[in-house]
Amino acid sequence: MRKLIRALSALIAVLLITGLAYSLWSANVFISGTIETGTVEGVWVSAAADDQGTDPGYDKDVGRVLIDGLGTDTLTVIIDNAYPCYSVTITAVYEYTGTVPAIVNETLISCIGWEPASGPGANDGPVWLEITHDAEVGRQLHQGDTITVTIKVHVEQCADQDESYPFTVQVVLIQWNEYVPPAQVGTSTLGPNYGNDTTNEPYELSDSDLRRLTQSDDDRYEVQQVWESIYIDTEYLDLEFEDISLPPGATIVSVVLKFEWCRSEAVNGARIVVYVGPGEIGTIDLSPLPDPGQDRTEEINLMDLGIDTVGEINGLRIRFQATGDGMTAKTHHDLAVVEVTYIT
Repeated sequence: MRKLIRALSALIAVLLITGLAYSLWSANVFISGTIETGTVEGVWVSAAADDQGTDPGYDKDVGRVLIDGLGTDTLTVIIDNAYPCYSVTITAVYEYTGTVPAIVNETLISCIGWEPASGPGANDGPVWLEITHDAEVGRQLHQGDTITVTIKVHVEQCADQDESYPFTVQVVLIQWNEYVPPAQVGTSTLGPNYGNDTTNEPYELSDSDLRRLTQSDDDRYEVQQVWESIYIDTEYLDLEFEDISLPPGATIVSVVLKFEWCRSEAVNGARIVVYVGPGEIGTIDLSPLPDPGQDRTEEINLMDLGIDTVGEINGLRIRFQATGDGMTAKTHHDLAVVEVTYIT
């Protein structure tokens, strides 16, 4: 028994010595480093106006253009001592100096203390500005790439005397992998592919009749018979439309019925009933009526009636009805299309 105890004691001692040796040989290893980020930036490297003394288009040296901000990301331009009809063109070059690829998101003009005119000669602001450049939105820039920007200036009649009009120009950039392209807008115009006129005997509109309704060109379809003095359920002009097929992932943003028509003086009421498949979903009263013999285009927002899917558009049907008094109570129809706008 004593021998066993002595053996166990010796084993424990060996384990303790071994553990101590292991702990003496362990160590922590540390790794240090630096993460250096890139830059998205650029500067204006040159800018000049075509007013080099004598004002463009004139023989006097009066107006002038002051330019500041070369070597920075903001170009400042001042139209000084100008006069109505003074016009000048400024050409500037912007260089991308960043180390990370970037995307042109916008070229921005900011007027300082004044609002620009909406167009040349509009006279709703003291100065009209138009900017163009050779870098469309979405263009990718790398270090050393340049953009040439052209700014046209026209001083309006309402410009104040003894006034300067400063503005700044900036190229708005975004990191290449953060850029989200703007939504693309598409429009589909759906013409009628079936029509039924029951004002007399049921009459199915011919291809030639339907083509008359695809564009506003004064080549009108005339209903077969005069309208009665009250709305009659069995008398109408029914129209169905072509089917639509949208790109994958497209979102519908508007569905508009464009319906152009005119009436004789004897017509005293009109309405459009809208259906999806066999179900009636709404009635649009067309009063006040257009003047006799005058075309009017009704623009009806069908999304207000809940039509906002491909299935509902493809099941669309409209029914035009009118009321009248006399043997001349007829209507004429020049356009009946559905315009669908969507984004992708």
